[in-house]
Amino acid sequence: MQDFAHLRRLYLTRRALHAFERKKLLDQMQDSDSALPHPADSQIGVPELAAKLRQNAADDYEVYIKLGYAVRRGVFSTKQWAMFIVHAYPFFPGVEQGLEHTVAGRGEPSMHDIIAGAPSSPLTAEWAALNDALIQHHWRACA
Repeated sequence: MQDFAHLRRLYLTRRALHAFERKKLLDQMQDSDSALPHPADSQIGVPELAAKLRQNAADDYEVYIKLGYAVRRGVFSTKQWAMFIVHAYPFFPGVEQGLEHTVAGRGEPSMHDIIAGAPSSPLTAEWAALNDALIQHHWRACA
């Protein structure tokens, strides 16, 4: 359960950081619309912001995919995963809801506390370690 709780914290922290970055990019886009900018400013600034937003969305989706891979291949056994699906039937909760229900009553910080603390504790080294572990696991599975 500690591995699962750690993955939950990584997932929520990374998603929060992407959400904060996305909000900052959207605020920049709104700031550029607040005054009458020079026509050339829009030609340079908006496409760059759009590219950053696309990259942010791709990075955010990658966090989701990596969490699923890590949980399915590293934390839960096939039997545990099957039990999770069977007990959730006929509902399959969203990722965040499933994470919260799984750690409920175990003394873990709330999702809101993790999100609020994300900027001050980005867990960068832990995220890099997870990426390395997933790559190693993938290559062993392919060999």
